[in-house]
Amino acid sequence: MATKTKRHSRSTSLQVHDVEQPLPSPEDFEPILATTQEPVVQTPREMSPKRSAGPVTWMSLPRKDQLTILFLSRLVDFLQVASLQAYVFYQLKSFDSTLTDSQISSQAGLLQGAFTGAQVLTAFLWGKAADASWCGRKNVLVIGLFGTAISCIGFGFATSFWSAAFWRAAGGAINGTVGIIRTMIAEITVERKYQSRAFLILPISFSVAATLGPLMGGLLADPALTLPGLFGEGAIWGFDWVFQYPYALPALINTVTLTITGLIVFLGLEEIKDIEQEAEQARYWS
Repeated sequence: MATKTKRHSRSTSLQVHDVEQPLPSPEDFEPILATTQEPVVQTPREMSPKRSAGPVTWMSLPRKDQLTILFLSRLVDFLQVASLQAYVFYQLKSFDSTLTDSQISSQAGLLQGAFTGAQVLTAFLWGKAADASWCGRKNVLVIGLFGTAISCIGFGFATSFWSAAFWRAAGGAINGTVGIIRTMIAEITVERKYQSRAFLILPISFSVAATLGPLMGGLLADPALTLPGLFGEGAIWGFDWVFQYPYALPALINTVTLTITGLIVFLGLEEIKDIEQEAEQARYWS
């Protein structure tokens, strides 16, 4: 009888002991470092740096290098349009001096509309090419910048209204940069709190180009008269083509800016799929 009582009390003590001891957690089985007693494998959240939740500023925008390249692309793209407005009337008058001012104004309107009209007609095609795996957004932007640069050369050395209209239409048809730049800004700034500030680069680039374009076009058009010390007869840059094609210089400057920006895009701009992969990794580690 006493033996049964002892066994019963021992069983009871074991049960009480089992109840009082907590169950082991998964952390008890994680490997730890002998020196610091810290887990060998840390979770992604423990490894990621803490992000500040301050107000959105220009310096806090993500991928400022990519946004800067897109800003330059939009700037030079509209610069070649804005600079044309300063001298297109006189260039058309040089093609045919017998035309009246009203006829030249009509031609100037058609010339300006040739670029944007062709741009509208091909916008859907360039949009599909930007979404396709065989092309991508970066390639569409590069093609648009280089293609517009070539069209500026043709326009600068045009000798008739129809040849000038052809080159403007060709430049607009190959230029699908406007929609691509807007799309890439939205895809780079995934978090919506950054988008209101990031999208400001579009009107800023437009305003800068609208200011610099007419100044550049008016100063460089017919440089033998506006800058005789540099491009006049006997000057260091007084070449024959300056007198034969007096409105080619601003177009050539646009060609240079478009080509340089195209090279920057080709070498520095990342394809959006690479940016999305980086953003996905950043979200994972946060």
